[in-house]
Amino acid sequence: MKIRFYLSIFFLCISCCVKSQNTSLLSSGDWYEITTNENGIYKIDYSFLSEIGINMSNLNINSIKLYGNGGGMLPNLNSDFRYNDLNENNIEIVDLNNNTIFDIDDYILFYGMASNIWRFNSNTNLFEHTVHLYANEVSYFININNDSDPKIVPLASEILNANIDINSYDFYINHEDEKVNLINSGRKWFGEVFSSNTTKNFSFNIPDIIQNNLINVKLAVVSRSFQPSNFLLNINNFLANNIITPVVSTQYAQEYAKEIGS
Repeated sequence: MKIRFYLSIFFLCISCCVKSQNTSLLSSGDWYEITTNENGIYKIDYSFLSEIGINMSNLNINSIKLYGNGGGMLPNLNSDFRYNDLNENNIEIVDLNNNTIFDIDDYILFYGMASNIWRFNSNTNLFEHTVHLYANEVSYFININNDSDPKIVPLASEILNANIDINSYDFYINHEDEKVNLINSGRKWFGEVFSSNTTKNFSFNIPDIIQNNLINVKLAVVSRSFQPSNFLLNINNFLANNIITPVVSTQYAQEYAKEIGS
């Protein structure tokens, strides 16, 4: 009897106000869409704005505004919170000549996100990774508007007489390849296929790791088998977990496979 496992492994924010309006911000003005695919600081310079079609002749650098709602999928339930329009994002304006004109050496910085997100789970006290099922990029929108000042990144408050040294942090990494959909339907995707006696190795590069500290590992597998089966997780050649997966029913219209995690 062949047993097949499909691996999905993952290791282990935002508040807003709902606007009351009848039309979207996108309904008027000129808008320019840009995309990001990783979390980090992005630079918008003179040549980039020119390339996407913005007239740079005497452009007021303070008229540039950036909008977007970040990464992650929309909620499945209509009752859950969602933005009803684009939110303006904080930007950092670097006007080297302080003349308010977007000169060739000036630029704007902003924080862009990946489509996949990490969210903190207060029940487990861990961050959990969620893969975006429909997009690999996050869209942001540039608008030229002289009616108001842009949202600027606020200055951090100065910490006086600080006496705490931070010399460690929590590091998160995941492996979750969405390759297999068992019934060619729905939103459930899984990664590598494991048949009987299959072994696969996964390496993770974790910089400056503190030895002998505890790690948290979250593992999820799904199996379709008519006999009891198990999945062994080894970390550095030591057995970390033996996951016993239940059998599936032979009856028609029953659960196609059993998913279990640890």
